[in-house]
Amino acid sequence: MKHSIPLALAIALALAAAGSHGAPATPASPPVYEYRVVSFSPAASPDQIEAALNQLGGEGWELVGVRSARFLFAPGKPDRRVEGEGVQAFFKRRQQLK
Repeated sequence: MKHSIPLALAIALALAAAGSHGAPATPASPPVYEYRVVSFSPAASPDQIEAALNQLGGEGWELVGVRSARFLFAPGKPDRRVEGEGVQAFFKRRQQLK
């Protein structure tokens, strides 16, 4: 009389046997991130902010946080200071392997 092995058990045994002869699995190293902080002037328009965010996203930066803060901006000349509530945006991306 022939012995019948259920198909699922036979597949499980075959997969276990095949996996036991390979090289040991090496644990994956954790990802390494780089970070960037961008400050937006209170005078920046929504279109300017959107363009900057899209450019950074295209470079692989992911927006991970924002905060409002009081800033004193000097866009080139000390006599052209703008004071007010600005926004800081925080980004991260996986560090590029060299």
